Amino acid sequence: MFDFNSRKSRKTPLFTLDRVELERAKGQGRMKGRRALHLIIMLAVAVGCGYGLWSFVENLKKSATPYANQLHAELALKPMARPTLDGVGVLPDAAALAEQAEGVKEQLAKRSVPLQVWIDQPDASAFAWAQAVLAEDLRSPPVPQRLVARDLVTGHARIGAPAVVSGILEDAQTATVAGGDREWQRLLIELEPQQHAEILVPVDASTDLAIGQEVQVLGRYLGAAHLPGAAAGQSAVELPLFIARAAARPKAEAAVESAYRMTQDWRLPDDTYQDVDDNLLVIETRPYYNTIGTVLRDLADGNAYANAPSANAKGSDIHGDPKAFRGQPFAIKGHVFHAWEDEGVAKDHPFGVPRVVRAILWNEDYGPYEQIGQNGKKTVLNKLVLRAFEIAAISDKPLPQPGEVITASGRFLRMRAIEVESNFKRDLANDVMRQSDRAYTFLFVTAGWQGLPPPAEYDLKWLNFMVFTIAIGMAVLLITIARKESRREATVQESVRKMREARKGLKGKGGG
Repeated sequence: MFDFNSRKSRKTPLFTLDRVELERAKGQGRMKGRRALHLIIMLAVAVGCGYGLWSFVENLKKSATPYANQLHAELALKPMARPTLDGVGVLPDAAALAEQAEGVKEQLAKRSVPLQVWIDQPDASAFAWAQAVLAEDLRSPPVPQRLVARDLVTGHARIGAPAVVSGILEDAQTATVAGGDREWQRLLIELEPQQHAEILVPVDASTDLAIGQEVQVLGRYLGAAHLPGAAAGQSAVELPLFIARAAARPKAEAAVESAYRMTQDWRLPDDTYQDVDDNLLVIETRPYYNTIGTVLRDLADGNAYANAPSANAKGSDIHGDPKAFRGQPFAIKGHVFHAWEDEGVAKDHPFGVPRVVRAILWNEDYGPYEQIGQNGKKTVLNKLVLRAFEIAAISDKPLPQPGEVITASGRFLRMRAIEVESNFKRDLANDVMRQSDRAYTFLFVTAGWQGLPPPAEYDLKWLNFMVFTIAIGMAVLLITIARKESRREATVQESVRKMREARKGLKGKGGG
């Protein structure tokens, strides 16, 4: 007689490839939970593979199409309240100025600048020094620094420096020096919208001035002063103060003769780059304009830049030692980020140049990059570096458009510092490890620029289609496997059912 009593069941391992063990597990009905686990694992693998393919496609797009991180914009100037000249006190009298004569002589001998100890308007010491310096400037005119509102309001200009500024004349009032032999007047000018400056100038040195018209001022920057606010109840307004040896409408300005004139025997002065400071937030006018003169001469020589090296390739070297490369010819290539006309050049016409186009460019260059670790150790790596270049191009062409790829040849001037507002989240998103509150561009004076064909755009639609097809294929595969497993389970269960029925039948016959 057959014995169909069930034996002690063997526990099937959690994972096995043994077909016998698998069939036994199916027969015992223990594959249902395991099949669900397998499907979950396969689904996770499918999702992981899909995400990996998607990431690969996105990264490929970014590497194939150049992309610039947002260059940090300069700090926005805080709007200045409108000041007034009404109610401003008188200037120091002649007796007080005479008492400062010995001290002023000593300061002039040492080429020193008086400390700004006054708050509202210049005291006798500062005003006496300013008068003496202006007298020297008339005998031996210094080369002035062109200053704009940003240089002055942010405090980047040096006190006592010879300077030239322009603005719209808003008001003019007599300023009395009791016992003096010269009449003075105060001018209030608007450097740009909502940015003002005060000017002290002798009446006989101000020519053809009219309220609401542009005025150009040549003199010395004295620092910050205070004027009453124009609105009722308004507090005092802080603004830059100049003492001028000439103030005139630009077209009528005969007293201010340009120091930048092109003659047949003109050569770049040997000391042009002697005092250039790459960390200064103001571009020094003298080296800038003299470099414009040099590039203007280069234009007469068609081969001046024939063998100029690439600034993109030499970027790390220039950044490491800018002093060694000043005035040297280079070729620059990049994508236009922002372009504008240089207002200072438009006013001054150095060497007869009426227009210079300034443009900030960006480019991703591969080459050596010096990295400083936390222990101070320097490591040189070869990697893609996003750099910002800047050109000052002598050109009458329309401004280049953002995104346009251009190339230019010219001479390196300096690293230009740009003050930026710190923002930890922005820097973290752009993978920037900021070491200061400044960003830097490589500034070149160039002989125009030339447009280049736009970079090739890669059509990756086929890759998207491939990823989609693979995803669909994997989904179909999972469904097919699930259905196949279901059919196999149904077959096994049917086989077990028949075996049980056969066993019952045999037991019934045996019992009979």
